[in-house]
Amino acid sequence: MTSPETPPEWFTDIWQLEERGFAFEKYLGGGLRGKAWRFREVAHNEQDRSRRFVIKYTHNAGSLVSVEKEIRFAKRLYGQAHIAQLIVDGSGPREPLNIPKDTLKEQRTFLVSEYLVNGELQRFQSKANERRFSGRNVNPIPNRVLWFIFKCLARAVLALAYVPNRPLGSLADGQTVLEAPGFFEPATATHYQIYHADLKNHLGNLMFGEYDAGEHYLVPVLKAIDFSEATDTYDEFISRFGEGITGDTLTQGNIRDIGIVIQSLYGHSSVDTPAKFFKYNKNLDEEIYYLATRCADPDHTKRPGVNELYNTVHNATLRKTGPEHFPGKRFAQWESDNKIREFMNDVLHTP
Repeated sequence: MTSPETPPEWFTDIWQLEERGFAFEKYLGGGLRGKAWRFREVAHNEQDRSRRFVIKYTHNAGSLVSVEKEIRFAKRLYGQAHIAQLIVDGSGPREPLNIPKDTLKEQRTFLVSEYLVNGELQRFQSKANERRFSGRNVNPIPNRVLWFIFKCLARAVLALAYVPNRPLGSLADGQTVLEAPGFFEPATATHYQIYHADLKNHLGNLMFGEYDAGEHYLVPVLKAIDFSEATDTYDEFISRFGEGITGDTLTQGNIRDIGIVIQSLYGHSSVDTPAKFFKYNKNLDEEIYYLATRCADPDHTKRPGVNELYNTVHNATLRKTGPEHFPGKRFAQWESDNKIREFMNDVLHTP
């Protein structure tokens, strides 16, 4: 009899793990939406570097619906740099090779995706808060870190606003494309947009991947995962909003949600006026505060469009490159590259 923390025998039989060079590493967890394990693909490439990946499978009718939806959206978002990516073999998603014809659908439906090595934004927030309140005169999340996270979130919104629908396998193995603004703002036509629907209330659905030599050189890429609550229909999108919250496009819903994510990271207070907030918060960049507030506004006409949002955040990351760009801020010294690396090591890479 297998442990709940190891794949069941039927799973290992149809996946032929040893024959394909897949080594089991860890059970990641399970719930109503499925169960997931992490595997390592040995000697994946010419540099003899192994690649980790996650297999999520269904175990009942409810999780089957969720995983099938995730697979559908993951295919549409293939290649988007700020969306967790399917593992693709050839021109299709990675799949088991040995499924008997009489296998239940719940035991033949799998989502195989990249493993994001640096963990959840929820954990990052908890560690940053723990560090912040560990003593007197300890800095909060540096403003430049917030701007880099904001930029990743803005790119994720672009990914969902201008869905590429690329053919699977059309990119080199592991290649992704940085999302860019479109020529026009997404209009009320919604057939090409996706609303994630589970970002603002679940920071675990945003995960850090790897660093790179480009815009993720100080803060690793942050990607959206888990599209089991997502929708691409306007009626379903509107039904998710509470009273007094508006949105004329699915993209406007994503903009509101990432505004709330940023607010949660800096500790926004909905009952404080800006003057009162900044009386007790001597470090936060006012531009972050006001942009996140605009994004999170219940009235979509007061939110920025996705292209304006991205351009504003992108320009801020280019303009604000060190302590000298945060004059008068209490912890401005933590805005240098070296101090940010120290902060990220403390919060993201220290157990």
